[in-house]
Amino acid sequence: MPLSQKCTIIKIMYLKRFLFLISVTLCLVGCNYQLYAPIVEVKPAIAKYRYAYIIPTGSVTSGLSSEGDGYTKSISPSEVIAGHLMQRGYSILPQINQDLIDKTMIVNYGEVGVRDIGYQIYTKEVIIQFRDAQSQDLICSGKAEGLVDFLWGSSTEVDAVVFAIKKALDSIYEQSKPYLEQ
Repeated sequence: MPLSQKCTIIKIMYLKRFLFLISVTLCLVGCNYQLYAPIVEVKPAIAKYRYAYIIPTGSVTSGLSSEGDGYTKSISPSEVIAGHLMQRGYSILPQINQDLIDKTMIVNYGEVGVRDIGYQIYTKEVIIQFRDAQSQDLICSGKAEGLVDFLWGSSTEVDAVVFAIKKALDSIYEQSKPYLEQ
């Protein structure tokens, strides 16, 4: 076997090893992200509320493309929140009813920002507030984040927002349990 052919084989072996090490490193670094724990503030008065008016939100849309095939997803955060609250037994009002105002809370949704993890992976942070419909006092709030992973294509901004909303509402509910069970 000529020397140039041996050198080519050795170069290919080292290139394969190098690519393998790069792949393992990217996987270990990319899989080592952690979402922050939700931040929740709850007041005992939450037990008196049975109705919720959710301030309408715009839609969140994201797309994902893989090898020429693409798709888009779109959701309205207020509809996701409504679904979770209805599942917890709250009645959603299309407008604030003056007859029910003492048992009604107003739900606000906001996107706080993003946290870059690297390698086309970042988090989207959302905050949800419950306010008294009559006095506008804060009843409780929850802040959580969801993961957007464009590197592996496993989640989009829509997925991250839905996950963060669910995480924030579940955390609010868990913190509220002692007040709701009385």
